[in-house]
Amino acid sequence: MVRQPIVPEFTGEEYLGWESARPEKYELHVRFIVSFAGGTLRHNQIALAIRDVLKNKLPSCATFALDVKTRIEENAYSYPDVVVVCGGADDRGGMGGAWRTTCYDDEMRADVYGIDFPLDEIYGPIHTA
Repeated sequence: MVRQPIVPEFTGEEYLGWESARPEKYELHVRFIVSFAGGTLRHNQIALAIRDVLKNKLPSCATFALDVKTRIEENAYSYPDVVVVCGGADDRGGMGGAWRTTCYDDEMRADVYGIDFPLDEIYGPIHTA
């Protein structure tokens, strides 16, 4: 995805108001707004497969994919491929911090949740056209 800065120096609140008046999606990266490009069909399949695996492994949490605006920090909002919420959230992206995954040769680890899952759980169901 290509992201190009288009408007400098916004706070999180200014960004939320600015973006809500536009039909396109934008992300806020440390006070700078960048346009958000869409992904490919394969990218979408992979994101949904990851969401499905996490949904099964974390049944008490809510899982979302693709179009969920998420507050990463005070002046940073993004549309990550997959979002997991264990606890509260709001419709303005107020989900709190971010978590990362670690990939090994044949598995992925969701570090903050302490869960591992084989990569074939993600890539096994992916259909290529």
